[in-house]
Amino acid sequence: NPFNPTTTINFNIPKEDFVNVSIFNSLGEKVSTLIDGLMSSGSHSLTFDANGFASGLYILKMSSGNFSSIIKMNLMK
Repeated sequence: NPFNPTTTINFNIPKEDFVNVSIFNSLGEKVSTLIDGLMSSGSHSLTFDANGFASGLYILKMSSGNFSSIIKMNLMK
């Protein structure tokens, strides 16, 4: 899923919980934290602005409670 240079991340939370959404480069280094805190239940939307980042593969990791998900993102400038 290529993007240039911003992308919107949509997600749902079934109940109020602590949420962490972080971005890592292809070397596994954390380059950005989009959310790190308590969020209410429901639908949410985040924007990742990759201006200033090099083209390439990035990994989005989302965790909340017992849920964890990893998504590959390809930044093309």
